[in-house]
Amino acid sequence: MNIRALWKDDFGGIAIRRALENGIKLNNRYKILVSLGRGGFGLTYLCEDLKTGEYVAVKEFFPTGAVRRDSSVELPSNSEWNNTFEKIEHFLEEAELISSLNDPRIVKVLKAFKENKTAYYVMEFIQGKTLRKYVNERGYLSDLEIKELIDEIGKGLQVIHSKGILHGDLKPSNILITDDERAVKITDFGAASSIGTLYRGLIGNIVSKHYSAPERFTQEMILTVQSDIYSMGAIIYFMVTGQDPLPATNRLKGEKMKFPPASKKLKKVIERSMKLLPQNRFPNVKTLLKYLDSPIRYLFS
Repeated sequence: MNIRALWKDDFGGIAIRRALENGIKLNNRYKILVSLGRGGFGLTYLCEDLKTGEYVAVKEFFPTGAVRRDSSVELPSNSEWNNTFEKIEHFLEEAELISSLNDPRIVKVLKAFKENKTAYYVMEFIQGKTLRKYVNERGYLSDLEIKELIDEIGKGLQVIHSKGILHGDLKPSNILITDDERAVKITDFGAASSIGTLYRGLIGNIVSKHYSAPERFTQEMILTVQSDIYSMGAIIYFMVTGQDPLPATNRLKGEKMKFPPASKKLKKVIERSMKLLPQNRFPNVKTLLKYLDSPIRYLFS
């Protein structure tokens, strides 16, 4: 099992944050085996559950700008992070919400706890590969396979939105395809927020330049499901071309994005999903899937 190939971070330009050492026990139950990677809001570890003997993934709340003091995490001192308690509680509330998302297309959150002046949540460990690696290895995906992948990702996203949650950081490295059933799993909810959240700037927040919607680069914006729909369109662009789409910041400056040669429906879905103005995108995931007329069956079945 090549555990280092899983959950690789593609969040650019962040300071290196020191991971906890292998062998450390969290919650007196989860023994760290190796660090799997980092994102804008935390580090993820492969751990052994000493109670069950199973592998689990443990996410540590460790945002960009925080530092490690021994095993403890000290959050940034800027104004955005003044209320450390509130930020940690929000992280735990998100974990609780995610644990309620009982859907096979979404990674399961098993437990959450506080330790080391920060917070953690425990997830099922998924053995597989990211969508990015899957596409890179395959080199070419048929229209049918792309549509089936979109259908599975979209159904998972519908469940997330039905709970009033935005994923906030959908991208190829946050979608896994399992080795055993070759099924889709949406992962990494470190940037999740409630629908209708007032988003203020970039401090303490996370964006992925090729996959985040334009409104995530503005100073202030009420976030809606259209933010995730933009990211979904960008993921479809990647599946069609094998390349990351033009960053929204470039498009806001007037640079034109070249849409890939694809079937008429796929091209239309990409174009509408990635409109610069949220109100010009699909109103919800259901409408997107209905337009595409994705087959209603389990991926690769």
